[in-house]
Amino acid sequence: MRRDEMFKLAEAEAKAADTCPVNLLEAFYANHWDFGTLCAGFACEECVATLEDIGYCNVGEDDGPAHRNELEEDWEIPF
Repeated sequence: MRRDEMFKLAEAEAKAADTCPVNLLEAFYANHWDFGTLCAGFACEECVATLEDIGYCNVGEDDGPAHRNELEEDWEIPF
């Protein structure tokens, strides 16, 4: 499937499910580009992305502000 077809399909499915289309992209895209770059490929009327979608999560009340949850060992890079 071509890139533009993948983005159109994810956008249509996300609209029906009221979710962020970036979450519906294949792992290849999610593992190779950051959220902002992928998000720019869509033309959503209203953003429904959560902080978790963007890559941030709440650590805990005493642990300070949200932090980027991005660990190298979690990356999957196919060769």
